[in-house]
Amino acid sequence: MAKPKDNNFNAGKGARKRARKVEKRQKQLSAERQEAFFLKTLNKYREISDPVVNITSEFTKLFKDQHEIERRHFNFRLPEHYLHFIDIVNRKAPKLIEDSEFHKALYQLASQSVVVNEVEDWKPGGKGSMTQFRSLCNHLLAAYSTPPFVWTAFFDTRNQMLAPIAARVASGESLFKIMKADDSDLPLPFNRRMVHDFMLTTTSKYSFIEGLRRAQVRHHGGDARLLHHWMHLVGGAVMARPEEGFWDSVLAWICKHPMIAPEQYGPIIDYIRYRRTEEPDFSMKGRSPMALMRAMEEWHHELAIIKDTRGVEFQPSGLPSFKVDKSVRLKNGDHETRIWRIKEILCSKQLAAEGRYMKHCVYSYSGSIERGYCSIWSLTFDDGITEQKRITIEVRNRWIAQRRGRCNRPPHNDEDRVIYEWAQKAGLKVQGNRW
Repeated sequence: MAKPKDNNFNAGKGARKRARKVEKRQKQLSAERQEAFFLKTLNKYREISDPVVNITSEFTKLFKDQHEIERRHFNFRLPEHYLHFIDIVNRKAPKLIEDSEFHKALYQLASQSVVVNEVEDWKPGGKGSMTQFRSLCNHLLAAYSTPPFVWTAFFDTRNQMLAPIAARVASGESLFKIMKADDSDLPLPFNRRMVHDFMLTTTSKYSFIEGLRRAQVRHHGGDARLLHHWMHLVGGAVMARPEEGFWDSVLAWICKHPMIAPEQYGPIIDYIRYRRTEEPDFSMKGRSPMALMRAMEEWHHELAIIKDTRGVEFQPSGLPSFKVDKSVRLKNGDHETRIWRIKEILCSKQLAAEGRYMKHCVYSYSGSIERGYCSIWSLTFDDGITEQKRITIEVRNRWIAQRRGRCNRPPHNDEDRVIYEWAQKAGLKVQGNRW
């Protein structure tokens, strides 16, 4: 006699079978989506000169076994030690791999040749991504207690020489001796007191480069306001190794004359940079503020009245223009037009006109624009009647290096908001305003 069918059992078995099929299909779709994203990322970075950092920063978070896809579709192979390093970090602290902010820093960290402990022995500390990254740095590199700001050197893409220096400092080497070495990558004119000030008083709200500049400003008697201007106007966020001694003498000269108005820092620095380019032996020794500012005003006047007959056209930077409509309807029913535009200046005549109207020396950047070192942009405001020039913007190495209004005034809040919106859309970075 046949046994009766267990309908409940059969129903449960069918449901499990369907669930397995659904799970299998979901995994298949997930793998297809990941590979499609990976290939899109590769295409995005094919023309980048340093593919190791840039490609890794996008796809290591998605692939545990990306080797095969990588060999099939791209003629580039990541270093095996880096893949091993990323695999271990991914298992122990997946947050660091998921957050693209840490990818280049992890590559820098994995590239250090001398470590105190192996990554396999690391036990992540803390829950936040930054806390775990610092924990990893301390485990790998620190022989002694190391201030948190030291590890920001691994995030600095514009000063990549700082990461190995930070690693050496963490391992116990003297920063003073590193600076004074004949082949030093950090030839700053620091004495031992400045090094101690840098290491002991720099807090975690500063980056490594900001801490160095802060120690310089403090040594010469400057304040927080001067540090802010120095980071923006001179390019203090980037190490100018052959010229560090000269610019330190300029900083000392400004600190020696504290009555110089902060709004004059920009024009003075522009003039000094021009003179240094024209006269390599130009120095600040024996120069009085009045004489220097008279010469600066004459130079600015010459730039303002230039009749540019060459009509040089500049090569576009490739960054997008920007337009945002912030028009509003008032309580009385009237419509108030508020349209902001950011356009690139692509002609030397336009550049001269910008400088004349805005009463600053942006025309002095003509040579830098021709050589492709930077691009200049104009922020305008359209109220429905006229379109007014508001801010001149300098973009250098995908950073907004300067933004100045008429007579070198700083941007107002509403202008800055538009600039930050454009920066986000264009993938640009803006230097912070921290002391």
